[in-house]
Amino acid sequence: MKVIAILIILFLSINGQNRLKEKIDENDGLLLLDRNNYDYAIAKYPKLIVLFTTYGCNLCLQLKSTFIELAKRLREYEIYVAEVIACENRALSIRMNSTSYPAAYMYNEGEKSVFPNDNDLELLFEYTLQHSYGLITQLDLQKDIDLFIKRSNIAVLSYYTINEIADIAIKMPQIKFGIINQQINPKIHQAFITNKALSKEIYFNGQLEEFYDFIDKNAYPLVFSLTEEEFKKVEAEEIPIIGMVLDPNQFNDYIKSYYEIVAQEFKGKLRFILINTKNELTVRRFQYFVGQSLEYKRIYYYNLYTKYTVSLPYDEGSIPTFRKIVEQIQIYTESFWEGDGYVHDLIPLNYQIQINKNPNHIILFNEKNACDLCFGFNDIFNDLSIKYQHRNNLVFAKQNRSLKPIREIIVEEIPSVYIYLKQDGLVNLVIYKGELSEEAISQYIEENIPFTKFQQGSFPQTSGNEIDNSNFDKLILNNEKPVLFLFYSPNCEHSKAANQLFEQINPLFENKIIFCRTDATKNQFEGFNMNSYPQIFYITPKGRQIIKYDSQQRSIEKLVEFINEQLHIKNNYETLINNGKVISLTSDTFQDIVIKSKQHVLVKFYAPWCGHCKNMAKEYEELAVLFRGNKDVLIAEMDWTQHQVPTVSISGFPTMILFYKDGNSVEQIKYNKQRQAKQMKQFIEEIMNQHDEL
Repeated sequence: MKVIAILIILFLSINGQNRLKEKIDENDGLLLLDRNNYDYAIAKYPKLIVLFTTYGCNLCLQLKSTFIELAKRLREYEIYVAEVIACENRALSIRMNSTSYPAAYMYNEGEKSVFPNDNDLELLFEYTLQHSYGLITQLDLQKDIDLFIKRSNIAVLSYYTINEIADIAIKMPQIKFGIINQQINPKIHQAFITNKALSKEIYFNGQLEEFYDFIDKNAYPLVFSLTEEEFKKVEAEEIPIIGMVLDPNQFNDYIKSYYEIVAQEFKGKLRFILINTKNELTVRRFQYFVGQSLEYKRIYYYNLYTKYTVSLPYDEGSIPTFRKIVEQIQIYTESFWEGDGYVHDLIPLNYQIQINKNPNHIILFNEKNACDLCFGFNDIFNDLSIKYQHRNNLVFAKQNRSLKPIREIIVEEIPSVYIYLKQDGLVNLVIYKGELSEEAISQYIEENIPFTKFQQGSFPQTSGNEIDNSNFDKLILNNEKPVLFLFYSPNCEHSKAANQLFEQINPLFENKIIFCRTDATKNQFEGFNMNSYPQIFYITPKGRQIIKYDSQQRSIEKLVEFINEQLHIKNNYETLINNGKVISLTSDTFQDIVIKSKQHVLVKFYAPWCGHCKNMAKEYEELAVLFRGNKDVLIAEMDWTQHQVPTVSISGFPTMILFYKDGNSVEQIKYNKQRQAKQMKQFIEEIMNQHDEL
């Protein structure tokens, strides 16, 4: 009898514990979790956000009120929000690696990721929906399909297999792809697109090789409102953007339709955005580009390549008005000048673009009306521009101080020649003091302005060899060394990014690989199939084998790994050259670059949605420039939402840690001061000096 009684007690105890685990209370829409029901909640709710708070924390109280509102909005999407009071559940907090508060996490089918601890309700709501699924999701039930469409701003649903569309999904991470179970949902179309900004579904019945172009053409509206998906596309495409800021009292379908008509006329050349000031997230995202506050009834232009911004007011919302303003703004879309035998006119409208942004050197002639000396020198200057037209990186320009003087240029003498020398993104003004003759100026050019024969207009120079039909056989097919061969288009922004990769890795493979490139719009070679630019090929000695590189992988780490695979050598980042660029880290490269390298490494851990991270981005890039060529210091960054390492603990963004090397040991030193380049540089130098003294 005693044994039976003990068994009954044990059974009741276990049953009571199970009921305790399954009990989840709720307060103000938040599920209340503790050490008893935490794991059960994760298993019960496929989509779950958990906020860790503690008593006496004002930030926790503020964030909790935001999360209560978030929970209300997400409930209809079957996404739940929960709270854990950390000080009452210390063991659970330690297990979840939650050491500072508030902290938030998101669970997708049990998989944990960091969630923004931000008070912006709109940002949190959109972030949740955008991150509710991975790249590709299997949808077996109609309920799954309905929820997938409801939760996604842009959704592509198809009957293809995961393997068939994996490459497309990787290239379009901002779009959610769903695979429909054909046995449960009979196939009517091969695929279809849904977008909350579009009035109807768009169906696809073509071939798989046409699918990517179909999505790219049809998944987005003509005029953007800057959802997260649209924001990412704007950043990736680098097409100049036009944003119209509406008075909220005038926001109507007529204005929008007029704007769309003009947008259609400039489709492919400009990306049009309609900014409703009632949507704070749209305003913040557009301000991120233009870098200034927005005013009602203005149209803003921003060039993502030249970084130039301009805005113009409009009085009435009509097609002629919008068209006229866009046509006026088009002057800012002009490409950089290059040496072409002409003398270009420098005016206030193009000063910033051509002097401060154009990578080519500029020789400027300052003149005035009714100036006899200017009139005489004008012919000499024209002859010089023709003489040096073969030098694409040398531009001749003039400004008339009588008509449109540029206030940024201080001129003390007329006529005069100013020379703007460009190097590494910096502009150095030289006021020419020599004789104003063709011979004297030519001598100055030959002695002081280097000629880069590979310069192609605004396309940056490279350390490689320019290939055409005259030297293809010699340098490519008959070379004793392996060749890395870049096919580029001069006007393609992605080609320019690929060219920068060449410059970054060139020192790493000196005397091992020959770097070459060719303008694919002018040159075609047998054996190289081109359907887009840029393309990179690795060619074994004597041209025996051609191996294509995945040009979507635009990072120094990936390209180095690819080359090392071909050379059959182990990846080694100990001799990584500091070229003044911020190194992008991943979970795979963190150990090699940060821990194993001999240099001290400052790492910025950030999240793409973090406003403070975006605000300091330019300062951080400037910091990297300040350490250019430094053999002891590297500047790097890591997206903590995508890549994490167990040796680092991050509780907020941005977090900056200096990994200081002392022999074989690595010390982590956090930086918590002002986020300006000079202050961060001073911090690094002080740490190094302190350790040197010790």
